Amino acid sequence: MLQGKPADSAAQNHNNIAPELPVVLPVPLLKGDRQHNEATDPPWPALQELTDRFATKRHEDAAGVLRHLGGQASAAETSLAIASCRRSGLHEAADAILHYASQRDVWAVMSLTKTLLNDQQQAAAGVLLDLALDS
Repeated sequence: MLQGKPADSAAQNHNNIAPELPVVLPVPLLKGDRQHNEATDPPWPALQELTDRFATKRHEDAAGVLRHLGGQASAAETSLAIASCRRSGLHEAADAILHYASQRDVWAVMSLTKTLLNDQQQAAAGVLLDLALDS
């Protein structure tokens, strides 16, 4: 155990701390990686193509893209696609990506979870873990 305050005292002090408001970090949005802003985060490059496939009722083509994202794309691309789909109102598409991703091997699921958390997508990371653990 670390020296210093006794555990009970430290726990009491921790419980008395008011919840902190989000802190705006001094890193410029376009130069740093610690702040995310939907207005400045780049969209997933293939978002318009996916939207067009849904709009023209090419659902099988769209499903193929979602399967690829969830099952084979890099963690970074998958995370970006999930965020872009959510921002564009394609919530079912984002959920489908997470479903396919949950079927990956454990290391790929952990890698994607880490990426989602780093990209401040805590809810998506939680859904991914729930789906993976339930399968």
